[in-house]
Formats: sequence, C-alpha cells, structure tokens
Amino acid sequence: MNGIATVDNSSNLAALERRLAQLETATAPDDPPAEGPATVSVIGLRARARR
Repeated sequence: MNGIATVDNSSNLAALERRLAQLETATAPDDPPAEGPATVSVIGLRARARR
C-alpha cells in the first residue's frame, strides 16, 4: 500500500503527563493554604440613618 504515514505521538503524551502532574500539585487560587493559620476577616456594618 502506498501513502500510509505513521505519526509518533509519544512526545505529545509525555508533555500531557507533565502538564497533568503540574495541575495536580498546583493550589487553586481560592483554596487557603493547608499549613497556614485560619484567617477570619470581620467587616463592621452600620445601619444608615433613616429620614
């Protein structure tokens, strides 16, 4: 048969595996750090004067 081509995707697979490993170790921006102390923010609210 003429015109058959083979494509080696092993480098693509290796790059995908590296990227997945990076994603597994990354911390989401909205996740608090596991080692850090718990931080609580308090905002005092005041009622607006009524007319």
